[in-house]
Amino acid sequence: MSITYRPNTRRRKKKHGFRKRMKTKGGRKILKRRRAKKAWKLTASDE
Repeated sequence: MSITYRPNTRRRKKKHGFRKRMKTKGGRKILKRRRAKKAWKLTASDE
């Protein structure tokens, strides 16, 4: 068996970053919910 999680900063930001979220309608909904929740971090790129 291989390990399933192999961290890669670039891939992480490309898939779950702020700009990716802003591109889609659903992504903007996610950000809206995160803001309503007053989340400490909105997306993976806020590190």
